[in-house]
Amino acid sequence: MEQQAPREWVVDTHCVRFEPPNLFVLKWKGAVTEVHAERVFAHIDALEIPRYLLITDVSQSDIPNSQARAKFATTSFRADAVAALVPGMHKRVVMQMIMRALNVLTKQRLNIAFFDDEAACRKWLAAENERLAKSSTSPNSAM
Repeated sequence: MEQQAPREWVVDTHCVRFEPPNLFVLKWKGAVTEVHAERVFAHIDALEIPRYLLITDVSQSDIPNSQARAKFATTSFRADAVAALVPGMHKRVVMQMIMRALNVLTKQRLNIAFFDDEAACRKWLAAENERLAKSSTSPNSAM
């Protein structure tokens, strides 16, 4: 597969940015609806990146409405790791509850961590990417 170019899309007030080779940065601003979630993930799916890392910045967003949460629950995440930029204890607790519910509903185990700033998100994802690269080349990785 040839190297993808960086790309950016705007979905209403939200932004989806792809940073090659495998990082998506989602910046949610304001209300998050089912239509927003559907359109954001359509952009991600269109690039056909088999496995990717994800930063989701909800620092300027509302809590997703119930229809958006239902859409997230029916989305097949291919993210190897998700770094969530969620400042503030109240929003973080709510987002952790949503992520736990998604793990149960989707029967997936998303590797997610919560941070207060984007630099910390990127640092953690770089370490996760390195760890994943090592584990995929180890002789026992197919087990």
